Amino acid sequence: MEKKYLIRSLYIIALFSSLLIKAQACNALYIINAQNGNVYNISTLTGTLPTATTTLATAARSNLAVGADPANTAQTVFTSSNTPVNSPVYKANAAIGTTIPISLGGLTANPNAGATLGFVYGISSDKRIVKASPAPAADLGVVTGDAIWTAGTVSSDSFFDSNGRMNVVVISGASRYIYRIDLTTLVASQVVQLSGSLPTSFQGLAFYSGNIYAVEGFVTNIFFVSSFNARVYEINPNTGVSTVKTSYTLNTLIGPFTSADDLDLASCQVFTPSTAPTCNELFGINSEQGFTYKINLNSTGNLAGTTLANQTVQVASGTPTTHGNMAYGPVPSNLTQNQFISSPNNAFGRIWLGLATSATTTYLEQSATTTWGNPIGLGTDPATGYVYGISNKALTVWQGSGAATSLGNVTGDANWTNGITLNDIAVDNAGNLYVITSVSDTSIWLYRINPATAVATVVTQLSGTVPNLRTTNGNGLAYLGDFFYYSRTNVNGTDIWKLNAMTGVSSSVGTVLGATSAGNRRNFGDLGSCATVTNVPAVFTFNCLDSSAGLVGAQLLASGTTQNGILRVPVTGAVNGLAEITLSGATGISTSPSPYSVFVPQGATFIDVPFIYDGSGVAGNRTITVSSPRTASSCSITIPIASGVCYIDPNTTVAGEDSKHGITLLQRAGNTNGNWPMVRKSAHTVLESNSKGFVITRMTTAEISAIVSPQEGMMVYDTIEKCLKLFDGTTWSCFTKATCP
Repeated sequence: MEKKYLIRSLYIIALFSSLLIKAQACNALYIINAQNGNVYNISTLTGTLPTATTTLATAARSNLAVGADPANTAQTVFTSSNTPVNSPVYKANAAIGTTIPISLGGLTANPNAGATLGFVYGISSDKRIVKASPAPAADLGVVTGDAIWTAGTVSSDSFFDSNGRMNVVVISGASRYIYRIDLTTLVASQVVQLSGSLPTSFQGLAFYSGNIYAVEGFVTNIFFVSSFNARVYEINPNTGVSTVKTSYTLNTLIGPFTSADDLDLASCQVFTPSTAPTCNELFGINSEQGFTYKINLNSTGNLAGTTLANQTVQVASGTPTTHGNMAYGPVPSNLTQNQFISSPNNAFGRIWLGLATSATTTYLEQSATTTWGNPIGLGTDPATGYVYGISNKALTVWQGSGAATSLGNVTGDANWTNGITLNDIAVDNAGNLYVITSVSDTSIWLYRINPATAVATVVTQLSGTVPNLRTTNGNGLAYLGDFFYYSRTNVNGTDIWKLNAMTGVSSSVGTVLGATSAGNRRNFGDLGSCATVTNVPAVFTFNCLDSSAGLVGAQLLASGTTQNGILRVPVTGAVNGLAEITLSGATGISTSPSPYSVFVPQGATFIDVPFIYDGSGVAGNRTITVSSPRTASSCSITIPIASGVCYIDPNTTVAGEDSKHGITLLQRAGNTNGNWPMVRKSAHTVLESNSKGFVITRMTTAEISAIVSPQEGMMVYDTIEKCLKLFDGTTWSCFTKATCP
């Protein structure tokens, strides 16, 4: 009998140990909520929060990494800490006897085999690398980089690639980039620019199942109840295009939540970067020799060097001499794989493709049914892989198989109608096409084309240094970084200019040199890149009468102390691009910097504008005027400012009567078990929970107005105006006063 008990005990211990190991796996994506220390496996990314994998100690529950245990690399463990300097580092929920020497907002474990497998690192806001585990923790020094790196701010989290480099997000104005950091040299280099729907703050970052994931927390408040939520973004590491994947409600408590609430993502899957050409590069095709080249640019966006050797690198070959059109971008059926595509110049013929799986590739002729008719320039949509072609005003599209199809002739204003197009296309991640049109040498315009309607609208007029574009020889157009690059062939070489679409200023990049000798021609008939267009003016209309307009998050208090807020500004008709938003007219409320620059995604229904309130003035409504040069008119939004003091004088003389009735989920009641609910004084009934919220009647504004004989003090949640409403005996009003602590 004793042997049986022993066997069962050993089995239970082995099973328990197995479950502990399985609870922490590299093949998973985890999120941590610092509010309660819960770690969740969100690998399914469905928006449904699973049971917590574990709960971390209070002393180390803000930053999370998962990876091999440096002391036993066969085992996977969680490593965690809080954010302040000198916070203890925990492994497997136990202190390891060291503290972080600098404040950190995230941790990541090195998943690569070698001497540092399982070592945990973080990056500080001042760009210093910290080794947090194993003990002792150490400050490894400052990371240097290019001008964007130096001027920008870094995300608080990171992930590793297969070369042992840390990858972080750099925020520069309204632009976002992925940079990789060599831990040996502490030098950062740009990988790809991000576009699409992106978080304002990258609180967590991880690589999982072929994509980059980012997370940002947000708060929703209803009366005195606050919910802390996490919005998860999915980023294509090839193109940098980001979308909102899902959201999670992490917990709901008596609020409000504060800026101390923190999140982090963790996974120990490793990102393997390709050796092939990337979307963060510019290419040109020379039809006479059938070669495609990468065009090297320096940190200022100009040509690197003055010789063939340092200006260009061959990346593809094999196209016929008739193929002067070229585009580069993702394969429609596999958006993580890029390809070169070429077609006959201004003639019908077969499409040739070069799959970019290594540093160089060879174009291959496609089947007799894979054809294109008469384009002069091509451009690839980085979000879909569809390739668009243009010949003056005639627009065509190829969707990855079969023959290209016609989208008809593009129409537009008088300048579009009378102008000559550059005959090449750049495409953003929402499928908008960009074309330069020349009416005269002093009247050159950048247009945005909606391919669904085949209508062109003006983006900007070019100024500064501009060439004669009214002849047809060798024009190219592509987008990279913050500029549109456009070109003209020059005998055996190519002259290139760059255009800042936000200012309209054009300037010379330089001349790609070439010679008539074999292999040395650089007269590029077309330019290509799959970097998505970001640095262009957005288009939208303010819609401030919409019910969603107003303050998002915690109530603002006229308390004399500085507070952060978010103003939600509804918009309609949003087209991809940057917008500068100015808030004015409300005392004590401003953006920093002012104006606030934000990227507005295609189809957005609102713009969230972070602002600072200095706590000045008295309680009441403040009307904020919202304006932007990217829309014709301004609008006004009124937000409430509550008093910074309690509205009800506290009872300091009489304790109050015991409450006799209550419902609790904490499994306690009676004077021997917490004296509950008697400890809650002077209540008719008491509700208690640490995991559930109280939901009152939910009705639309019209339904509330239709209530027959509402009673004074009646309460209901308005699902249209998104507020708790009280009836004061005369009218229904949103409850906005601050509650007593």
